[in-house]
Amino acid sequence: PDSPLPQSLKAFLSQFAELAETIAFDTQLSALRGMRDLLLDYYSKNNGRAIERRMIHNTYIKGCARLGEFEAAVDGFSALQSDRDSEPPSARSFSKVIQTIIVSERNGSVNEALKWEKKMNLSGIESDLATHNLILLAHVNAGDVESAEARLDLMTEIDEDLPDEVSFTTIAKAYAELGDFNKAEYWFREMERRGRRPDSVAYGTIILACAKKGDFSRARMWIGYMQEAGLELNSTVLNSVLNASSELDDHQEFENLVKLAEGAEVNKNAIFNNIICNIILKHKAKTSTSHEDIKKTIQKLTNQHNFQPDAPAYNAIIRFYLGNPNLTPLQALRDAEIWLKEMKKNQVK
Repeated sequence: PDSPLPQSLKAFLSQFAELAETIAFDTQLSALRGMRDLLLDYYSKNNGRAIERRMIHNTYIKGCARLGEFEAAVDGFSALQSDRDSEPPSARSFSKVIQTIIVSERNGSVNEALKWEKKMNLSGIESDLATHNLILLAHVNAGDVESAEARLDLMTEIDEDLPDEVSFTTIAKAYAELGDFNKAEYWFREMERRGRRPDSVAYGTIILACAKKGDFSRARMWIGYMQEAGLELNSTVLNSVLNASSELDDHQEFENLVKLAEGAEVNKNAIFNNIICNIILKHKAKTSTSHEDIKKTIQKLTNQHNFQPDAPAYNAIIRFYLGNPNLTPLQALRDAEIWLKEMKKNQVK
């Protein structure tokens, strides 16, 4: 409110982060740098506040982090340090450089991240929650879960309330992916014991880790925990778990998961989107013995979930018949043509 700058420029500044993310995805680092320089020049000519200049520098470093461009992030940090009209680097400035180290997957990234944390501490800035969580993640990515646990213990020593849902979920997920579900559950319950309420993302990470290990009964158990906590089973989790069980040809577990989803007391159409219906249809094509059986499945999904088979759905069925080793080449072609005609009849290109 006390800024002398026009409101439109402040609005543009707030949008700069979103624009930076868009550019980052297109890997246009030079354009990102150009936007930063343009804004800094405008602020110089219009007596911009020092704190807003730091916001511009931090946003540039954030864009570099999304790109995984470590050298560019370091250059951006140096530009912030040398900008006499700007506020000095903040914890956010340092943490974004550390994030870049992790995203870029540099060799020795843990040591590099710790070096930048030390540099931050020596400048008189204490490590904040974001920095601790990034160091914790760096240890996990390096396969050193014990060091990640030690970091969480350090956070607890500083302040028992410092670790958040991200801290605990990162470690729980790491153990689940290693197949040590007892330790994964321990850290998950520890999160709850300390008054942190796991969200659907936290549950989803454990569920997906179980599915990747082929332990679908445990995945269903965690879906049950999730629903008991009053959280809705979302399509992202169900999509990944169904895909995993289908690829491993665990037909019984696949059916169990579908029944569990159908029994969920949520908006079914929010869960059974076209992607998930396509997975169910593809699985039915793998296990079915007749065209009529597949058609019944399509009709059921259409009636219950407003499913409209698209090209990928029909392609999955056609691909199954063409690759079925139990059919002669001629029979496979005839079966595939039946579904090609069905596709045309329903005006699917």
